Amino acid sequence: MKKLITITAFSCLMLSVAIGQFKYYGADNKPESHSVGITGGVGAIFGDLPLQLGYQGGVYYQYRFARWLGTRISINYGQYAGIGTSPTPILPNNALNGERDSTLNYVDSTNYIGVFYPNYQMTSLDIAASGKLHLIEMFSKTYNKPFSIYLIGGIGAFSYVTKMNARAADNSLYPFNQIDSNGDVKAQLDAMLDDTYESNAEYNTVSTISPFVLFGGGMRYRIGQHIGIGVEVMGKYNSDDVLDGYQWKDDKNVTDSQDLLGNGNLYLEWLF
Repeated sequence: MKKLITITAFSCLMLSVAIGQFKYYGADNKPESHSVGITGGVGAIFGDLPLQLGYQGGVYYQYRFARWLGTRISINYGQYAGIGTSPTPILPNNALNGERDSTLNYVDSTNYIGVFYPNYQMTSLDIAASGKLHLIEMFSKTYNKPFSIYLIGGIGAFSYVTKMNARAADNSLYPFNQIDSNGDVKAQLDAMLDDTYESNAEYNTVSTISPFVLFGGGMRYRIGQHIGIGVEVMGKYNSDDVLDGYQWKDDKNVTDSQDLLGNGNLYLEWLF
């Protein structure tokens, strides 16, 4: 009997140690190993065109293995747009030189030879798996406050479609040769262009499913027992240079860097 009690006590001790290592308890001593959240905010493509903010949002599920380490599965949707105020090379661009569509040819069109001002609208849907490193908890075994600072990194893949506004309402090509480069180019383009984004932009492969590496960080504050609010920034880097539909710096050479998708989020999560 004494041996049984000793074994039982030892087993309970080992179980409590294991739970202490892999279960984090908040300030009110309630577990928060699991959480689900909803995010929303702004985003932009850091590519070949001037930076312009779009919008994005998503949902996620998180599991916290230890006080300082967790993992996240997320699904996100976003829409981003941009416009350039300098003509882009069109001779090598298969979306503008008639290669993919003979009726969409800004190289050989009678009135528009060699002139196109770039614009795009990109929509994406991605799924990602990432690890989450809680910095304060990592360096303090006794920290038990509602405020948390973390780094996040992982991998994912998104499916995206990039369109451009290359045709007027009557399906004709835009007379970009009429743009006065010495005036307010952006105002002239806004007056000329509609908002349809009806044409496919340039792409490197038929598939627009692209893997990426994500990295970022954030802060979260827990309100009460089950609710947390926070803010985070994140970058998604892949090997594709045509997220914005453009990759040429001249008629023979592509730009030196790949496109980067950046996001800034506010989020609300439920802890349980």
